[in-house]
Amino acid sequence: MPGAGDGNGIGAGRIRLNAVMPPAAPRPLVAGEFAPSRIFPRRGCGNAYLVRVGNPKGTRGVADLLRPDVVPFMSNPGTEAASCGVYRETILATAGMRGLDVEALERRLSGRGGDIVFGRRIHYREAPQALADGEADVAMVYYHLALPPPTKQPAP
Repeated sequence: MPGAGDGNGIGAGRIRLNAVMPPAAPRPLVAGEFAPSRIFPRRGCGNAYLVRVGNPKGTRGVADLLRPDVVPFMSNPGTEAASCGVYRETILATAGMRGLDVEALERRLSGRGGDIVFGRRIHYREAPQALADGEADVAMVYYHLALPPPTKQPAP
């Protein structure tokens, strides 16, 4: 995707969306296990899509979230209302700018318009795991969560 991960994504207001494929996970994800958390906050750069290894569904952007064969993952709207709201707002704003059916996408993201996987606890751990387990095909996460963790922890 031209501009992917180079800061040339698209924006809506204060929200910026970049598509990135992280170079590698710190350790391979294993079906049925939660990945260890070693992600450290970095400067905010918007949101990014995570896709399954090899991107088997060919997911390229928001239009693919309307495809019935693509199962999205969203953070839990009850227990993680802030992240769920930000991701929903980003997706719907991007869809509107692209001239897509925002109402159909809203139904999809609410669970009333096709398959969707909602997280139960901590979305930034569950999203990559749902992808690794084949439960979902794409997940939106904050950009800094889509990057591999730093090799060294910052000094206190």
